[in-house]
Amino acid sequence: MSRNSRRTSVPQPAAPQRPTVPQTNTETKNPFGMSFVVPTETVGLPSEGRFYAPESSMFGKASVEIKQMTAREEEILSNYSYLQDGTIIDRLISSILIDTDVKVADISAADKNAVIIAARRSSYGSSYEVTAFCGGCNTEQPFIYDLEKTKIKSEKSEDVEMNADTGICTFTLPQAKLVTEVRALTPEDERYLEAQGSRAKKLNIPNSETVNLLKKVVVSVSGITDAQLLGELFEVLPVLDVRKIKKVSREIIPTLDTTQEVACGGCGEVSEREVPFSLGFFWPDI
Repeated sequence: MSRNSRRTSVPQPAAPQRPTVPQTNTETKNPFGMSFVVPTETVGLPSEGRFYAPESSMFGKASVEIKQMTAREEEILSNYSYLQDGTIIDRLISSILIDTDVKVADISAADKNAVIIAARRSSYGSSYEVTAFCGGCNTEQPFIYDLEKTKIKSEKSEDVEMNADTGICTFTLPQAKLVTEVRALTPEDERYLEAQGSRAKKLNIPNSETVNLLKKVVVSVSGITDAQLLGELFEVLPVLDVRKIKKVSREIIPTLDTTQEVACGGCGEVSEREVPFSLGFFWPDI
């Protein structure tokens, strides 16, 4: 027998045990019983995106998605400087739009109205109370509007033909009897006309807001598109024809109709009124 066979084996030290790490739940529990995801909704636009220039961020957009107002929007509505400089509504719309590629400056007035009514309705409910004068009892009384009753209104005179692809309307002027093509003002046009008016006032130079408007909305008269010739025509165009052009241009883009029958909270007299967009629109009593 070999000497090695008599040796006793040396016990090996046991491997150290790793301390037990308590299992933790990595999921954040929500104890409030409400989702941390802000609700959104899709708002149909009166324009359906049809009357914007191809380069506009609103071109072809029949609807936009907005989120419900939260503390961030409360800060915007509470900012007095935004109210003073007239940017409060644009800032609010910019804050609730989901599509960050959309520029608020590109949105027409009718489409903005649709967005802010939807925002107000989703955040505060469809009931909107306004204090106004009642002719029935000759006092200031509350009137309650239902914002669910707003609808898209499209007006077009029977003597006007509209090209659905271009949005250009064709009609005959009532007095001059000239065939005229007219388009709607874009937000860019409105900013241009406002800037022209401000510049003329600052420099104390002559400025015709009506002629400037006609230069923007009239595409052609009797097939003539030359800007200089049209400008000379606008200077002598009868007022009846001017009003017809302005009316057709306004009616091209569908608008949001907020007219509804409301009852006086005092005497109960029912009258047809438009929803007033006052400062209280986003400040209901709660």
